[in-house]
Amino acid sequence: MNDNNELICYCNNVKKSEVKKLIDSEPGIEFEELQKNLKAGTTCTACVLNLEDEFVKHTTTSIDRNNFKVLKNFFDGGIKQSLYRFIDFFSPSIPIVLKNYFPILLCKDLEIFIWVANYSNLYKSDKDIVDHVIKINFYNSYGKSIWNKKFILEKNKEIKVKIPTDLLKEDLNKEIIHGWVKLSKIAKKSGYRGTTRPQIQFVTNTASCTVHGQNVQMIKGGSHSFVLNSQSERQFLSFFNKSKKKINIELNLLQKNGDMSKLNTISLDSLSSTLYEVKLESMNIKRFESLTIIWSGSGSYKCHAIITDKQLERFSVDHQ
Repeated sequence: MNDNNELICYCNNVKKSEVKKLIDSEPGIEFEELQKNLKAGTTCTACVLNLEDEFVKHTTTSIDRNNFKVLKNFFDGGIKQSLYRFIDFFSPSIPIVLKNYFPILLCKDLEIFIWVANYSNLYKSDKDIVDHVIKINFYNSYGKSIWNKKFILEKNKEIKVKIPTDLLKEDLNKEIIHGWVKLSKIAKKSGYRGTTRPQIQFVTNTASCTVHGQNVQMIKGGSHSFVLNSQSERQFLSFFNKSKKKINIELNLLQKNGDMSKLNTISLDSLSSTLYEVKLESMNIKRFESLTIIWSGSGSYKCHAIITDKQLERFSVDHQ
């Protein structure tokens, strides 16, 4: 099988050959523009590291400004866009702020850590790996900033940050208290991102789980599918609103037979968050039935599915 015909983004069915074709047709294209054009690495984002490696393989660290194809691209399209591209090409580079968001919980015997490593991309040469500035902003469920930290992540180093979840003790009557974290990452100079995608780790006395971070985009809704097993596990949905506007989210339950039932409506003020537990005992649904929760609501918010055992000793966390 030709390597170029391999899929690199399974969510959006993008092949390596399409990445190469776009780079060949638009020398000097930026990585983010390539993602936008192909929609690669924009859904679950798990392929971004491989996509970036493919991007680097087909581009050079410095573009030949005498290359006719590069110059031709300046003048494709309208006059205004041509002028913007021309100015961008010769202007100094401005670092991109990459943001990742995570749910945070306070409950008995649970510790939460954020890891960020800065090693070479797929173990290649580390000459283009650069130092990064890492900023962490921690918010409670009411949207109040309660803790901020700034770190310098040097090349070929890693940091492990324990989130001070005790700061969430605004309501001691709750079994689980909810908050969220924004992590911002800025390269100190031009170079590769390498392995700097942050990961969050939930650790109890008996188990551990991790999930990588993602940015928050404007969405109109989403869904979470699961098999009902309320005798041995609990299902939660974490929502947080990073925008300046209030968001209303309507939750509905879709059963295997096609029946749709309204579960709840969640209202989130700016920067606030909530943890919704899925409780279906009153609906007489059979154990092990396949179910889907569908939610609707437009805005810049994030949802994570959190599954635990009955004793809150084991956690599974995933982005939606």
